[in-house]
Amino acid sequence: MKTSINIIKRIIAGFVAISLCFPTIPAGESFAEGQDFSSCELLIAAPGPDFFEEGTDIISSCNGIYLTRYEDAYATAKAYEYYSTVSSLVEVNGSFQANEASPTDSLETEKTTEEVIEETTEESTEDDEYNLLDDVPISDYSGCIALIDTGASGTAVVGAVSVLGGSTADDNGHGTILSNAISEANSEARILSIKALDSSSTGKVSDVYTAIEYAIRANVSVINLSLCSVSVADSELMRAAICDAVARGIIVVASAGNNGRDALYYTPANISSIYTIGAADSYGNRISSSNYGSVVDYYVTADSTSVAAAKFSAYVLNGIDTVTSRSDVFTPEYVESEKSENSLISRDNSFLAFRGRSDR
Repeated sequence: MKTSINIIKRIIAGFVAISLCFPTIPAGESFAEGQDFSSCELLIAAPGPDFFEEGTDIISSCNGIYLTRYEDAYATAKAYEYYSTVSSLVEVNGSFQANEASPTDSLETEKTTEEVIEETTEESTEDDEYNLLDDVPISDYSGCIALIDTGASGTAVVGAVSVLGGSTADDNGHGTILSNAISEANSEARILSIKALDSSSTGKVSDVYTAIEYAIRANVSVINLSLCSVSVADSELMRAAICDAVARGIIVVASAGNNGRDALYYTPANISSIYTIGAADSYGNRISSSNYGSVVDYYVTADSTSVAAAKFSAYVLNGIDTVTSRSDVFTPEYVESEKSENSLISRDNSFLAFRGRSDR
């Protein structure tokens, strides 16, 4: 009984300590509802480290955005509520997952990751590159596709970096499948591999944000994001980075997702300034696993939306006009039209009739 009382006292003391760390939120205001705080990390805009209250562990910073960590989910929720009242940007450092790519999508013989690293990369040696982005020298990769994924090997990879720290090697395989798909779609394409997803093909908002910022500073032509998160983990930070890339003339391509659902509910697919790509068969029928809906700009023949997006990224290097005239690229209007699944459709005239999407 005495032990139980002591445990309760410790729990109450912990709650009191958290309350003392973060000032009281005005009555009636709620900012944390519906959020998942299990990562115990927040991204917070701040003028400097002195901005933060006791109980906030500053991990790193970039562009005035601080990556912070807390003792547990409860402390994270309390911090979220408080900082939402005093900062212009506060969001959970949630996770993104690579959209599954079928190994049969790409058949090109792979070079080993070690060969690519030895020949082309500036390998990361820091534990956390998020806070070093402003100081790290970045080479110019004009005309390249930034493949933000699990790392990648392949003949088209001309440079590689990891924003996770450590090796740039692809220890999952997803990124290499996409690299090979890009090479097959455009033999002249060059790839800057930016590793932002780990061996389980998962990455945090801070990782993907840093990767996008790296790609922008490397002056790439296209950014490929074959990854997604449900929009409950929507990221204002991600949207801002993507909009910045587009404003600088970089084409950003995202996969629609392989959930067989409306892509509107997934980020970054639902960001309006990017090209969102679904997957279709060779007749222009949406494959059952491909996400769909009003945010999808084009469908590409592939077994997954990840590979469809990778192929689109390779095509768009030569201009959007060359993409829309290809026989393996379909508009949503065409995909949603009635047609035979068992006979090859002539698209010489019918495709042009369905080219209703305006170019960005």
